[in-house]
Amino acid sequence: MSHCRRQAQALLGSCPEADDAAQEALLRAWRARRSCRDAGSRNAWLAQITRREVFRLVTRESDTRQGASLGEAADRRSTIDERLEAVENRADLVRALDRLNRVDRRLVSLRYQHDMTYKSAAELLGMPEGTAKVRLHRIHKKLSSALQTTTGEG
Repeated sequence: MSHCRRQAQALLGSCPEADDAAQEALLRAWRARRSCRDAGSRNAWLAQITRREVFRLVTRESDTRQGASLGEAADRRSTIDERLEAVENRADLVRALDRLNRVDRRLVSLRYQHDMTYKSAAELLGMPEGTAKVRLHRIHKKLSSALQTTTGEG
């Protein structure tokens, strides 16, 4: 599944409109491919194009939908804005996690993705349980700080 399609489905759900937005985003990206100068930021660039296309599609759809009140259109835009923000927050979190060292990323994965106890995760990584707890506390502070910086809070 393409990056654009995943992004569009994250915002709109699995529906024909998500496919339409993804296809249009890919077309726009292809036409503007020379404007992406950094290959390392290609996914972020593509995600931004896709978010704009989803917003364009939803705005156009809600503006032309017959019988829809202004309140319904505003509610739909608000929902899309919330979804866009959630996707951006997830992307920020992934970037912050990527900055952690390998052991810390593994510890976070075991504890939160795999729902392991502190003790089990520590044993698997060959460290005392107390060390795992301290590391996770420090990781939490580091991630919170990174995310506040990214979102402009703090």
